Amino acid sequence: MRWYTSVLGLILLAQAAQGGAPDGRPGWRQTSEGEWVNDRTHERYVPGTLPPPVPALGPQTYAASFASDTEGWASIGGQAPGSPDGSTIEASAWTPNGYAGGGFVSRGPWWLDTNQGRSDQGAGLHLVAYLWSRALLPGVHYHRIDFRDAELTFWLRGQGIELAGSHLVVWVQARGKDKAANWALTSQPLDRELLAGDWQPVRRTLVADPAQWTCLDALNARPDMYACAPLEAVLGDVNADWGLLLYPVPGVGAILPSGAIELDELRLQYRLTPRD
Repeated sequence: MRWYTSVLGLILLAQAAQGGAPDGRPGWRQTSEGEWVNDRTHERYVPGTLPPPVPALGPQTYAASFASDTEGWASIGGQAPGSPDGSTIEASAWTPNGYAGGGFVSRGPWWLDTNQGRSDQGAGLHLVAYLWSRALLPGVHYHRIDFRDAELTFWLRGQGIELAGSHLVVWVQARGKDKAANWALTSQPLDRELLAGDWQPVRRTLVADPAQWTCLDALNARPDMYACAPLEAVLGDVNADWGLLLYPVPGVGAILPSGAIELDELRLQYRLTPRD
């Protein structure tokens, strides 16, 4: 596929020289300042500069060692206990006490996201650890980010965990033309490793079998943003973000999950495939 990458690179350089959008993918719009922004991938491009390099097609490996920082991983914190003004806490941080040096830690209380889920399974979810797909590799959105049969491995430790009826699961999100679709790997929760009390190895294969996953549809007033889409299509191009979440989470006023969830030495083997 080297010829494909080389030809595409020449096209992008020509478009950059002309001051137009960096490529023909959908989602690009030009701001009043002349910068190009892709609303689907959140990429930014300034005319006259070189676009991101075009990665090669085929197998790819993403690795996060968390040696000195969170490497782009984040959580969404909830309201600080007893906060009179409803302010939120910082849920994600770097810790020097990982499995092999530094690590990523996500601490409750987490924000209760009531926009996604299923009405028959709790009232929402906690986004414990997520990474934007654009952080996988420079220029990754020039191709399809194919997680079908991807291998995910990492080290996991829970401290002071109260699951309160929820489960820690792998999750992926992809954007379609106007809505995002979310699937959670609910058939293979990480509860056993999380509650073991010490660092545990985790390995999950992301097989495109809908029986193993749960589609997190829109809840409340957000059918404008979320909808179910076929798992094959979502795993075939995880163009938004992915990571770990606690699901299902009970409604507001109930006892919510709490504690600290730590990750280290994370590795994802996936593929880049051509866009249609």
